[in-house]
Amino acid sequence: MVNLMEATKMSIGTELTKYIGDRPHKVVALAWGEAWARSRAGEEYSHQHLCSSLSRLLNDKPEGVRFFFREAVRAKLLFDELEVPQKERKRLEHLARDAAVPVEEQPPRLVMDITPWGEAGDLDAMFRAVEGVLLRPDGLFPAVLVITEEQYRRLPRTFDDWEGRVRIARVDDDKAAGLVRDAAGDEALVLSPRRFEDFARWVAISLGDSGVDMDPPGAVDRFIAGGQFGGLPEVVHPLMTGELDSQAAELPSNPIELRKLMVALSTEDGARALGMAAGQRAGLGEALAIPVASTPSERVAAHLQKVASKLVAAGLPEPETCSDDDLRGILTRAQTRPTGPLTRRVDDVIHIVNAPARSLRGLGGDDAVAVHEVVARANALEQIIAELSTWVEEDVLRDPFLTDLVREEHEGLERLLKQHARTALLRSPRPLVSVQEAPPVTDILETIEKSFVGTLPPITARLVQPPPNDHVGHRLDVTRPDLVVDQVDVDEKWLVGRPPATRDVLLAPTEELVEFGFSTWRSEEEKANRYQHHQQTTAATPYRFPPQQWTIEDVETWLTVVENSPALAITALEDFERTSLFISARRPVQMWTRSPSIVTGWEELRRQGAQLFLALRRALRKGDVAVIGAGEAMVDIDNGLSAWIRARLWPRGATCSRTLRLRVAVSTDGGARALVPQTASLPTGISVRGYEEHRCVPRGFELVGCGVVMEVTLIPNALTARGASRSGVVGVLADDDD
Repeated sequence: MVNLMEATKMSIGTELTKYIGDRPHKVVALAWGEAWARSRAGEEYSHQHLCSSLSRLLNDKPEGVRFFFREAVRAKLLFDELEVPQKERKRLEHLARDAAVPVEEQPPRLVMDITPWGEAGDLDAMFRAVEGVLLRPDGLFPAVLVITEEQYRRLPRTFDDWEGRVRIARVDDDKAAGLVRDAAGDEALVLSPRRFEDFARWVAISLGDSGVDMDPPGAVDRFIAGGQFGGLPEVVHPLMTGELDSQAAELPSNPIELRKLMVALSTEDGARALGMAAGQRAGLGEALAIPVASTPSERVAAHLQKVASKLVAAGLPEPETCSDDDLRGILTRAQTRPTGPLTRRVDDVIHIVNAPARSLRGLGGDDAVAVHEVVARANALEQIIAELSTWVEEDVLRDPFLTDLVREEHEGLERLLKQHARTALLRSPRPLVSVQEAPPVTDILETIEKSFVGTLPPITARLVQPPPNDHVGHRLDVTRPDLVVDQVDVDEKWLVGRPPATRDVLLAPTEELVEFGFSTWRSEEEKANRYQHHQQTTAATPYRFPPQQWTIEDVETWLTVVENSPALAITALEDFERTSLFISARRPVQMWTRSPSIVTGWEELRRQGAQLFLALRRALRKGDVAVIGAGEAMVDIDNGLSAWIRARLWPRGATCSRTLRLRVAVSTDGGARALVPQTASLPTGISVRGYEEHRCVPRGFELVGCGVVMEVTLIPNALTARGASRSGVVGVLADDDD
C-alpha cells in the first residue's frame, strides 16, 4: 500500500519539470509570453513577471498555478510549448487544480458506492478490494466512499491516512442512491452496483474473487487521462418501438451484465449479437428507458411495410413474396401478354410491374423499390385480330380460313404461332373479332353507271350452306392444298391444321368441291358404331380429332395455351402451374372427307347472269333510278320487278377485275353435283284469270371488283306491272330494247 507521503510526491510542478528537461526556464517563460501576445492581439507581460510565474508553477505555488491554468487557452499554450501529449493533458489539469485549490475545498471527483455489498464475515475481503481502487497515488481525489453503518464499523484504519482525499459517507442502504447523486454532482465518476443516471460517468462494479470487477475495464485510468470515457453509443437508427408488440423484459441482476446490455442495445452489432427478436429488445428498452438500435434487416422490413402500405393505399395489391426466378418468369410473361399492375417482394426489394404513375408518387429514388415498365409486344393472335379489324365481309368470304394471315415471310416459330392463333381464333366459341362493316360508296349513281357498261363480267358463284345440326354436319368446300387436313395424333399438332368452315364458299368454274363430314358420339358404343359405319359405307378417309377440344375465350387464354403447349416448344416457365385448358363438355368428333368432284350447271348460271346484267343495264339507260340512301338506290326493271342496289367499298379489292357472282346451292340428284341458283317466287301484281301471278326469279347477284361490292336484290313492284307476260326468268328479263 502506498502511503500518503508517497502519494504527495506527484504534483503539477514535478510533472511539468519533466517536460521542460534541460531547457532554460527563462526561454520557456518568454516563448509562452510571445504565444500569448499573438493570441491576444499584443497583450504582453513583462519578462520578470513571466519568469517568476513559471518558477512559482514549478514549485506548486497556488499563484503560479492560477496564472497558467485559470483559462483553458493559457494551459493549452503551455502544453503546446512543452509538447505535452494529448492523452496526458487532462491528468495534468487535475494536478493543477489540486495545487490551485486545497483538496478539502474541491468537489468530489470520484464516488464509490458499496452499500449493496457484503455480510459481516465478508467485509474484510471487500475493503481490501476497495482499497485497491481508491487508495492509489494517481487516483481521483477527493473521493467519496458511500457505505452503510454496518460497513463503517468494519472500515480499516488504513483509510485514516487518506483523510481529506477520501471522504466517508455513511447512509442507510435505501437512501444511498440519492446521496450518490448529490455527491457526484456534474463531474464526478461514479462506481456503483446500481445504475447511475449519467451513463457517461457510471462504472458498473461487482465484487469478484480477485477484486472489484468493472465495466468498462480500466474505467478509472481512462477517466484520469481523459475525463469521461463516453456515454451510451448514439442510436443512429432507433427501433420503431411504436410499431412493435414489445414483450415484457427481465433485466439482469448483475450490474456489469446490465451495463453491457445497455451498450449492446444501442448498437447494430450489439443488437445482432444479442440474438433477440425486435419485440424483446423493445421491451428491454422500455424497461431501461433508453433508445434501442435496430438492425439493417429490421429497418428494411419496417421500410418495406411502409412502402407496402403506401402501395395498397394507392390502389395496388399487397406485395406477395416470391423468388427471383418467379419474378423473372413474371417479367418474361409480361413481354407476351398485358400484365399488371402487380407487386412482388424479392428479398429486400419490392418490385412493381406496370403500375400507373399516380400509384408511384413519393417512391422516387427509393432503393427498396424497383419499378418495371414492360410493354407487351404484339403476339400472333393480337396481330391477327388487328389485321382482321380492317377486313370487311368480302375479305372474309374470299379467305374464310384466314390463310392470307399466314404468309410466306412467316417462318419457323413465328409461322407456327400464326397458324396456332389462326386456328384458335376460328375455333373460338364466341367471335373475338367483329367484321368491319364496309362503308357505302359516296356517289351511288356514278358507281352504278360505271359498273354496267362494257362486256359481261365473268360469272362466279357463292355457295350458301346451312349450318350443321348438333350431331351431324356436312360441309362443301373447294380443294386447296394448304387446307388439306393432315392425319392427326393425340398430341397438339392438330391445332395448326384446318378447322371446320363456318361461312359461305366462293366458287369459280375451274374449281372442284370436296365434302367434309363430322359427327359427335353420345357414348363409347355409339362412337364405335359410327366409326365402323363410316369405314364401311363411305369412300372416305377418317380423321379423328382428340376427344377434348380447345376453347379459346380471349387473348389471355390463348397465351396460356401457348405457354403450356409442349408441341410449340416455347414453354419457358418450368414451375408455371398448368391449368385445365380443355372443355370436357364437348363431345368427341369424328371427321371425314370424300374425294373432290367436279360440279356442273355453269352454262345455266352464265345465261341467267347475262340476263340479269342486261336487264339492269337496260333499266339504267332508261334512267329509272332513284337514290334511297347512302350507297343505296332503286332501279325499275319493269314488268312488276325492281332491283334494290346496295354498294359498299372494298378497299382490298381495288385492283381486282370485276366478276358477277350468283348465289347458288348444290343439287346432288343422281349422285352428280350441279349448281342451281337460289330463286324466289315473287308476286308481280298482275292478275291472270283471277289469280295473282308469281314469277320465279333469281334472288339477285353481286357485282364485285374495282374496289366496290354491289349487291343487287330483285323485289316485286306492282306499280310497274303491265299485264300478263311470259312466265319464268327469261320472260321477265328478255325485253331488252337493244
